[in-house]
Amino acid sequence: MHAFLHDTAPAAAPPPTVPQQQQTRERLTTRWREQMTRVTDLSLRLHSLDDADPSSWPRSDAFAAELVIARRVLADIEAELGQLDPGVRAEANSRA
Repeated sequence: MHAFLHDTAPAAAPPPTVPQQQQTRERLTTRWREQMTRVTDLSLRLHSLDDADPSSWPRSDAFAAELVIARRVLADIEAELGQLDPGVRAEANSRA
């Protein structure tokens, strides 16, 4: 009686086209570059502070917290890029 409910699974979305994959890769690569610049900037700012100066400690903590977030975002972008080319990523990991 209710067997038809199990036979009508939602259709899977079609795989992205090659141009769509290229656009996604370009968008992610741009985001990766921007995020890498952010990580580098935060790292330089953090390491340029004077550890001996107690007035710089709150800024140091703030930069360190921002850096943790920026690195997490970078890792997320890299994971997305890895999903686009799983074979390439697996090969790169095997060489490491």
